[in-house]
Amino acid sequence: MNAFCAGEVVGIWTGEIRVFDGVGRNWLRKRQLWKMHQCNKMVQDSDKKYDIVIRSRFEFGPNIKIDVEAIVSKYKNIDNKVFLFGGWDCVPPMVFMDKFMCDGFAFGTPEVMDKFCLLYLQEQAYPYNPKYKECWDKFGDNVEYQLQEHLKANNIEIVYIGSKRSMYHLWR
Repeated sequence: MNAFCAGEVVGIWTGEIRVFDGVGRNWLRKRQLWKMHQCNKMVQDSDKKYDIVIRSRFEFGPNIKIDVEAIVSKYKNIDNKVFLFGGWDCVPPMVFMDKFMCDGFAFGTPEVMDKFCLLYLQEQAYPYNPKYKECWDKFGDNVEYQLQEHLKANNIEIVYIGSKRSMYHLWR
């Protein structure tokens, strides 16, 4: 067993996906979503005003040109839109949502990205879709599904900028 520490033990990894700390938070939330939340706080705390905030995992590599200005200019109002890759069917055995949504790269207005990054503060996980109970029982929860539900709950429209999995890669 390994403990994840940051001054105190916040979760324990036993090889299982669904391992929780004392307040019922998934360890993925403690790691990935905490980092995303902290990065967004740096944007909020800066003295600069941004039109668009881009979130990208360090290992994300687009296979297409992402012209943010051209993408955004197609819309009259982007105040409730987040732009990301996705929209294709999930691949077995990881079928946990209707259409896959990549959480590795996204952009939107600072207000939209603030909401995007607030999933970390969500005390309770959004309930899984009973349609995908078998996958949830076998593999546990996942960030993509939780993020999709969080965006829906905050009235953020998901706009897919690339609808083929081959449009990006992850350097792992």
